Amino acid sequence: MSTSTSASLSGESPRAASRAPAVLLWSGTVVAGVSGLALVAILVMYFLQNQPHPAVYAVGLWGLPLGFVLMLAHLMLSAGRRRRGLG
Repeated sequence: MSTSTSASLSGESPRAASRAPAVLLWSGTVVAGVSGLALVAILVMYFLQNQPHPAVYAVGLWGLPLGFVLMLAHLMLSAGRRRRGLG
């Protein structure tokens, strides 16, 4: 089954079908990157003997796992598309 045929069966264009994995990958990368910067900021603030804001802790604590979950979702979607022969 070709990409256009399978996309028309699911009711979405081929371009829209390939947009979801790309959004997952970019958002996961950005979230993980911002979280890594927050962790570096926490270390720098400790070296300067300052107390980081609790929001910086939250970004570091929740952002890195969330980023990796988003990238894992991209990996699973890509593997599923490749298995079906769409990518």
